[in-house]
Amino acid sequence: MTDEMMVKYLLSRRMYLSLCKHKGFEPRPQPYVDPAMMEYARIAVEALGYDEEVLDDLEKEGEQE
Repeated sequence: MTDEMMVKYLLSRRMYLSLCKHKGFEPRPQPYVDPAMMEYARIAVEALGYDEEVLDDLEKEGEQE
């Protein structure tokens, strides 16, 4: 998986977990991400880009899940 694909996946997972918390329901286990969250992450990464620090931070958050 490329770094860009990993950032999109990890960002979409973070968005999905935030949605679950907001709505009050139990998230599905990894590697599940909601398709809409994946689309939002794709848009964000394409519009804003990313760097190694972002990837590292998202990976650390994913480990804490």
